[in-house]
Amino acid sequence: MSAYDSKQLMLVTKLDDPMKVFFWDFDQAFIIMLMFVIGIMANMIIYCTLIGFGFAHLWQKLKGSKNAWFLIHGGFWHLPLSSKSVRLGDSSEREFLG
Repeated sequence: MSAYDSKQLMLVTKLDDPMKVFFWDFDQAFIIMLMFVIGIMANMIIYCTLIGFGFAHLWQKLKGSKNAWFLIHGGFWHLPLSSKSVRLGDSSEREFLG
């Protein structure tokens, strides 16, 4: 018998889970909080918060089960970038050296 037969091993399964605020992902909660703050400034808290919930729901449907930054990465490859970006190269360029 090995030493592991009598013990139950705990496997970490939550290491790569996205950051959560209550039961929403952080990016969805950020949309709701942003619309709440805009509602406070516009004196329309209820309407803007409801719109924030709607935008967060749309964001969840667009994102699907992919990473939170999936749409941003896709935007880099498919949307035009300004040529002033020094840090990032042109997305249509496939060979950077040579």
